[in-house]
Amino acid sequence: HYIPQLAKLLIRTNKQQKVFNLKGIA
Repeated sequence: HYIPQLAKLLIRTNKQQKVFNLKGIA
């Protein structure tokens, strides 16, 4: 179904947000 694909998308966006947060702090 679409759930695994959606979960991968959420994980990807979470990782990107963490990277942006680290860049913003640094």
